Amino acid sequence: MNLDFINAHLNSIVTTLTVIAGIGGSLFTAWKTLEKFIIVPARNLMAEHKDKMAKLEKIYAEVTPKGGGSIKDTIGAIKTKLARIENWHKASMSLDENGLYETDARGACVWANRAFLRLVDATEEQVEGFGWKNFIHAEDQDRFFKQFDAAIKDGRDFKSHFRYVDSNANFIKVTMEAVSIKGKDGKADSYIVRIVKDIP
Repeated sequence: MNLDFINAHLNSIVTTLTVIAGIGGSLFTAWKTLEKFIIVPARNLMAEHKDKMAKLEKIYAEVTPKGGGSIKDTIGAIKTKLARIENWHKASMSLDENGLYETDARGACVWANRAFLRLVDATEEQVEGFGWKNFIHAEDQDRFFKQFDAAIKDGRDFKSHFRYVDSNANFIKVTMEAVSIKGKDGKADSYIVRIVKDIP
C-alpha cells in the first residue's frame, strides 16, 4: 500500500477507525451495563443460593435418622416415651377399683376403665361418646346435665351426686368428680372423671 493511496483514502480510513472506535466504546458500555445489572446480581444470587443450600443440607442432615443422633431421632424417642407414659397411666387406671373414664373437651367419653363398665353393667361401646349419659337416672338427668353443661362451657372441674341405673334397673348412688386437663392455651381439652359408689 503506497502513500498516495493512503492520502487518497485518508478520510475514509479516519471515518472507518472512528466507527470501529465507536463500536468498541458501545460494546464496552454494553458490557459494563450487562455486568452491573445481570452478571454481578447473578453471581450474588448464586452465592446466596449456595449458602442457603448449605443450610438446607445441614437441616436435612439433622432431621435424617442417624441411630439416635438427629433431631428426628430425638423427637421419635420423646413420642415413644409419651406413648409409654400414656399407656402406663391407662393400665394403672384400668386396675383402679373406682370407676374412671376420660372425655374430650365436650364431655364425650373416649376411654373407660373396667370398674366403671362393671358399675353400670355396660360395654365400652355403650358408654363411649355421650353414651354414658344414658345410664343416669331419669329423675337426676335435668339437674345433672345443667351442672355438667355449665362446667364444660367454663372448662372447669366438676363434682356432682346422682344415681346410675344399670341394665337390671338397679339404682346406684354415686359421686362424680371430673378434673379438667388444660391444653397449651390454658383451656380444658379433656377431663378425667372418677365415679365413687356412695356408701349406703
